Amino acid sequence: MLFDRNEANIAETKKEVAWRIEFHTVALNKLKFKYYDVLEFEKFTVKSIKNGSYVTTFRVQKMSEFLQKNIESFKQMLENEIIGKDADADDDFIDDGSKDDNKVDNERQKEKEKAAALAAKQKAAQQAALNAKKSEGEKKREQRKLEREDRKRLIEKFEKQEAMHSGEDPEDRKEIDIAKATFGDFKLKISPDYTVPENQRVNFAKKRQQMVLLEGSIHKLKVDFNQKI
Repeated sequence: MLFDRNEANIAETKKEVAWRIEFHTVALNKLKFKYYDVLEFEKFTVKSIKNGSYVTTFRVQKMSEFLQKNIESFKQMLENEIIGKDADADDDFIDDGSKDDNKVDNERQKEKEKAAALAAKQKAAQQAALNAKKSEGEKKREQRKLEREDRKRLIEKFEKQEAMHSGEDPEDRKEIDIAKATFGDFKLKISPDYTVPENQRVNFAKKRQQMVLLEGSIHKLKVDFNQKI
């Protein structure tokens, strides 16, 4: 009778011990799952033996599934945009047959330029021959014409210099006239008529994309730093 009671007490004690072990094991696993399994890098310190310097890594959590999905979607969007640009560039690209046609056209253009240069030389020779036959009076008239053109250019130069010294630049005058013509066409941001430009507008999607990409960049920088250490 006493033996049976001792056996029962031993069995009850074993159950209580097993329950306590299971209880603390479950609690430990919960803590481990919440604070340790979510880590991609644990924090550790590397110390120098000679001078006592040290460097410590970042305690980096694993990238969440939500963040991974959003980054992948944004990468896909960027790839689609790049593919679209490449397709547009391919449409504008000229094939090999067109290159041959361009080569023929270039050769024809060179021949035309050579012919034009030869014609210009012939015209210059004819003009030189005519100049040799010109009378003295014609030469004087041409000389006076050239002198008048030189005086005109000199006067225009002096007028520009005078305008600069007077403090009024023609380019500034143009800008002033444009400003006067468009005066009152500018709206303050507090004005009810103000419209934000398209490239400066921020909506939910753009702000979310900025936040996700920023968080992804921070995670990547920390991981790269830890890997170097």
